[in-house]
Amino acid sequence: GELRGKVRWVGPEGNQAIEFGVAPEPGSMVIAQSWDDVLDGDFTLEAWIKPSHYHLGSILGFIGEFDWKDGRNKHGVLLEVGGTALPSSIHQPERIRFLHRPTLGVVGGVSCFSDVSYQPRCWQHIVGVRKGDEILLYVDGKLAAAEKDPTRMTLGLQLVLGQLYTETVERFFIGHIDEVAIYDR
Repeated sequence: GELRGKVRWVGPEGNQAIEFGVAPEPGSMVIAQSWDDVLDGDFTLEAWIKPSHYHLGSILGFIGEFDWKDGRNKHGVLLEVGGTALPSSIHQPERIRFLHRPTLGVVGGVSCFSDVSYQPRCWQHIVGVRKGDEILLYVDGKLAAAEKDPTRMTLGLQLVLGQLYTETVERFFIGHIDEVAIYDR
């Protein structure tokens, strides 16, 4: 992947995590290779996260190309932490969100919100699964949310970690991310 902005490596040598949200230029990682073989069917996304506090921040997302006229990327899949704002269709305070949006856009799709709050300054294991028409979210090994969506993903997406868009800094994750894994099952 390509690192953009400022990031830090934290932890002992040989077992480091990446720290996102470093001021004044919160960084990200963009991996622009093809993910079609992963997203064309069942898939699993997993990561260990250690958010610094309650905030609205993107852990990882599969997104389309940046639209310079609109000033953003359109999303297909997103794992993010929610802040403390009032609940809405895209935000639940202190919850993990797993978005499955087969038709790329900035609205619509199916969101799974964890039934438990995430914990600041603590390591947590987050897993988003697409299995058949089920959209499942696990937090620390326990099923935290489930929804249905029979629609298959749009292909041709790139992966971004640590913020919402590839070219502008928005909804950046502040904290540590480690052991990101993506499976085609």
